[in-house]
Amino acid sequence: MTSVRVRNTRARPSSKGEVYGPSSSVKNAEALNRLSATVKDGMLIGLMGPNGSGKSLLLRSLVGRLPSNKCAILAEMKSLHMLSSTEIANAIAAVPQDSEKESAFSVRDFVMMARSPFVYGPYVKMRVDEEIAREAMVMTDTWHLAMQPFAELNETEKELVLIARAMSLQPKLLLLDETVVYLDADDMSKIMDLLRKLSRTMPLALITVLHEVDLAATYCDEIAFIDQGMVVAMGPPNQVLTANVLRDAYGIDVVVSTDPITHMIFVRPRASHTITHSGGIRVHLLCGGGTGGALLEALRRSGCSVSVGVLSMFDSDYQKAKELHVPTVAEVPFSQISQVAHSENLKLVAESEAVVVSPFPVGQGNLRNLKAAGAALRWGKKVFLLRPEGCPSIDFVGGKAEAFIRDLVASGAVEMKSVEELIPELLKRGELTEEAR
Repeated sequence: MTSVRVRNTRARPSSKGEVYGPSSSVKNAEALNRLSATVKDGMLIGLMGPNGSGKSLLLRSLVGRLPSNKCAILAEMKSLHMLSSTEIANAIAAVPQDSEKESAFSVRDFVMMARSPFVYGPYVKMRVDEEIAREAMVMTDTWHLAMQPFAELNETEKELVLIARAMSLQPKLLLLDETVVYLDADDMSKIMDLLRKLSRTMPLALITVLHEVDLAATYCDEIAFIDQGMVVAMGPPNQVLTANVLRDAYGIDVVVSTDPITHMIFVRPRASHTITHSGGIRVHLLCGGGTGGALLEALRRSGCSVSVGVLSMFDSDYQKAKELHVPTVAEVPFSQISQVAHSENLKLVAESEAVVVSPFPVGQGNLRNLKAAGAALRWGKKVFLLRPEGCPSIDFVGGKAEAFIRDLVASGAVEMKSVEELIPELLKRGELTEEAR
């Protein structure tokens, strides 16, 4: 059994003789107050909670990267402060959020470098270490990448290699900090499938920070939900991911349901808007990241009947839509747009007479909003792309968004430089639609 605990202690000096007091950057280590857990081999534990709740702080403490002034971290019932680097490496390995991703070394050498705590000379144990590194790459399906430069891999391959690098330490506990956050849905599932496989087939326990509620519910054996430095709930997903816990932590009103056959948990925003039309041309707005607030107000003032989708419930555009009582398709925070939300969004697109796309930042989580614009063009809808002069890059998916926008323009989408230019075009479109009726 792998045991990890955090307990309150008096402040103690670090290995460098420094005392970390209240003025230190580690003063937030108090977030680990009252946390105590025993993690068994074969378990995959998800750490969840709002930003700043202490999730990453806990992981950094567990790997000895953050000396804590009021907490003692115990691994196998020994304090990390009393273990050598080799002993820590034997117990715990990590894939941190700030992992090196631009290394010019080959994948093989990059993984091998993790074995440095066990190598006592240039030739000692080299064959053994090479075999261990090779086994780690085989189990993560990265051995075929061994001779490629690490920096030239795609994001998913890099994450797999980082996991291989950590596994080459043969740890008893593997810690991962938001490993899947920048990946698309298929690659998220690929990584989580691997983590579950490792937990089931190795003498290993895993703890991973997750924001994605659906992934946590599907893959984790238990979830520790942290809020304001406290574990407010810990246990199986169906006992932790409740409407009350999510409302108290995130301030969102959701409905949590369980499929009676698969027992999968689904979390959806509680419907707060009735789909009604106030007259004028029906416009569906695809926005986000604060790019839609002023546009929403301008569309409403011009007499357009507006709907919006898909927005995170933490997005300021969602708050503005709620304030204006605009029909909105919402998604729970930190989640990629689900198929359910995408279908609801497409329904509003189908009911609209025109679709407006604001210059919202595009990541893996909301890429489906651009796909909804593509569907609108295929259905014969007029699509307007708002692209002000000097607009910064909105592409955070390696060029996919810009390529998609080029395809939209090639398929008939019209680019607009300002809201003042857009509104007359929409009103003209509404007049033509009214005449056709």
